[in-house]
Amino acid sequence: MIIAILLVVLIFGLLVFVHEFGHFAAAKRGGVEVEEFGFGFPPRAFGKKVGKTIYSINWLPLGGFVRLKGEDSADTSKGSFGAARYRRKMIILTAGVLMNVLVAYLILMVLGFTGMPAAVARTLTHAPVVREQAANVLVLGVADKSPANLAGIVVGESIVSVNGIVMKDDQELIATTKKLAGTKTVMAVKGVNGQIRLVDVQLRDAEAGKKSGYLGVSPFETHEVSYGIKAPLVALEMTGNLLWGTLKGF
Repeated sequence: MIIAILLVVLIFGLLVFVHEFGHFAAAKRGGVEVEEFGFGFPPRAFGKKVGKTIYSINWLPLGGFVRLKGEDSADTSKGSFGAARYRRKMIILTAGVLMNVLVAYLILMVLGFTGMPAAVARTLTHAPVVREQAANVLVLGVADKSPANLAGIVVGESIVSVNGIVMKDDQELIATTKKLAGTKTVMAVKGVNGQIRLVDVQLRDAEAGKKSGYLGVSPFETHEVSYGIKAPLVALEMTGNLLWGTLKGF
């Protein structure tokens, strides 16, 4: 749990830092003085002034910040944010978001080459896959007193097949259990040690207020897919879909 929290803090911090670096680079290029560019939030742990800019490392690792000359005042002297032209101000203000978009694209492109979770890929593109791992439907959760729980299926195991039908993804598992509602099935389950065992699972039939074919697990597809040399184009499509999804959300 502690490691997970630290990873979230680190990743969030890096994303904010990249965002602030966009503001920093645009301000420098546009002739606006940067008084301080800091990693993390104050109090300051270390700082060094180079030219007119203090580069600092701060104790709270929650991102970063850029302090521009005159950004919080009516200062219009040379080198201040207030003295910059409207177009330049807009570039500085939007540069952070553009950096985040660029980083998202680069991450998706790398994953497109090396492999990304199939569940994520399918929501962002329909591009043909070059390489795909063997299917793996991971059990993220098991409901108490559910058919899966009574059969001994536990969190961390993977459901390989149902009555000999190989499960390619979580949606196929849901569709199959619904189709076999009320029947006794044989499921091949792979443990965390990689060994496969067969378990008998009595799927729940349609009952008042309950789902037909209820198994009682939270499945998640974990196998990866890659797109080879088409990864840059696929990543571009994915980035566009993410941006459009965000706009639709608003």
